[in-house]
Amino acid sequence: MRLREINRRELQALRKLREELGPDIDGAFKGRKVLIAPEGRREVFVASRRACRTLAAMGKEPYFAGLYIGEIRKGDFVLGLEGAALLGQEAKRVYVSDEAEQLVLYGRDVFSKSVTKVVGELQRGDRCLIVNSRSEVIGIGRFKGPREEVSIENILDRGWYLRSGR
Repeated sequence: MRLREINRRELQALRKLREELGPDIDGAFKGRKVLIAPEGRREVFVASRRACRTLAAMGKEPYFAGLYIGEIRKGDFVLGLEGAALLGQEAKRVYVSDEAEQLVLYGRDVFSKSVTKVVGELQRGDRCLIVNSRSEVIGIGRFKGPREEVSIENILDRGWYLRSGR
């Protein structure tokens, strides 16, 4: 399986993420190359330039390289948890209480009373990172707005790995 640098169309899909998560996410990729597995799984990775030079010097075709950040599905970039962790301090994020952290890791949504801090301006429907009190990204959510009982819909969380049985 060959990895290649991301092309213009794929880069546009990745940049749509910036519109939702915040303009500062470009800094998370500074000094790194964005690579994609072009066939089949279309997974996206970021790797340091040094790692890319080392791979090129080895003359191998790796299955993956660097940090998995997400994948391209039907022309859209779907952010993965490690990609979210990489963006952690650059993106829109919602901090939750310790009690809510447990619930998020079990796949539950976040109620407005459990939100301790919001960083960035969130609009209804925006994706955001769900962060615990130690500033660790524990999930990705969709902002539902303050007037509803549930403020953040849990899209993907770190507990998923344990619940999926993989």
